[in-house]
Amino acid sequence: MDSIDKIYGYRSYDTHKALKQKADVLKVYSQLCKVRISTFAALSALTGSILVSGDITSAMLITMAGVFFLACGAGSLNQYQEKDIDAMMIRTQSRPIPAGEIKASHAIHMTGVFFTIGFSTLAVMENFLLMGLGLFALVWYNLVYTNLKQVTAFAAVPGAIVGAIPPAMGWVAGGGSLYDHALLPICLFFFMWQVPHFWFLLFSHEEDYKTSDFPALVKIFNRDQFGRIASIWTMATAVALFLIPLFGIMLSDIALLLLGIASVWLVWRGSSLVHRTNEGDACHAAFKSMNMYILFVMAVLNIERLFNL
Repeated sequence: MDSIDKIYGYRSYDTHKALKQKADVLKVYSQLCKVRISTFAALSALTGSILVSGDITSAMLITMAGVFFLACGAGSLNQYQEKDIDAMMIRTQSRPIPAGEIKASHAIHMTGVFFTIGFSTLAVMENFLLMGLGLFALVWYNLVYTNLKQVTAFAAVPGAIVGAIPPAMGWVAGGGSLYDHALLPICLFFFMWQVPHFWFLLFSHEEDYKTSDFPALVKIFNRDQFGRIASIWTMATAVALFLIPLFGIMLSDIALLLLGIASVWLVWRGSSLVHRTNEGDACHAAFKSMNMYILFVMAVLNIERLFNL
C-alpha cells in the first residue's frame, strides 16, 4: 500500500506541477497579447454589428475573432516596441519581455502568428473594406500612436481613434456602410471613452510615469488640474452616449433609463474625482469605473437590439 500511495502521490504532484506550468504559460501569453484590451476590442466589434443588424450572425462571430487576434498582435508588437521603457517602469517591469519570461524575438514571432490568424479570419468574409479597417487600426496603433507617445503627452487623444475602429468593423460586417450617419455617434462614443480611460490609468501610476523617459500628463498637470480635466472628459463621454439614439438607433424606454442611470453614476464618479485627487486610489477607482461603465453600456445596447426590450 505504501508503494501504491507513493506512486499516486508522485503522479498527483507531477500533474499539479504540469497544470501550474501550463497556467503560468497561459498567463505569460495573455499578458503579451494584452488579452483584456483585445477582448474589449472584440466586444466593441460585436456591439457595432448587433446595432446595425439586430441579430447574431456567423459574419459577426468571424469578425469578432479576427478583431481579437489582430488586437493580440498589436499588443504583442507594442510590448516589443516598448520593451526598454517597460523595463524601467515599476508598472510594466513584470511584463513578459522585461521580466525575461519571453525573448523579444519570440514576441515578434508571436506577433506574426496573431496577425496571420487575424487577417486570415477576416479574409473569410471576402470584404476588403473590413481588412482595410483592420490594417488601418494596426498602423495607427503601432506606428502612429506608439511613436507619438515619445513626442507628446497628449498622444492618447489621437491614439483613441483606434478604439473607434472595431465597432466600425462590426458595423460593416453586419451589413452597414461606413457612410451611414448612425455609425458616427457610435464611433464617437468609443473614441471618447478611450481618453479618460487611459489618463486614469496613467495617474494611478503617477510617480512611475514621472520618472519615465517619455512625455506624460503627470509632468504637465498636478492632481487638482488633472481632476478637473478628467471629470470634463468623463462627463463628455456620458453625454456622447446619448447621441446614438439621436442619429437613428432607436432605443427602448427601458434601455434609455438604464443607460441614463449608468451615465449619471459615471458623471457622479467623475465629479467626485475633483474632490478626491489627493487620495492615492482615486484614479485607480475611476479607471475601474470607466471599465464597468463601458461593459454595462455594451451589454444594454446589445441586449436591447437583440430582444427589442
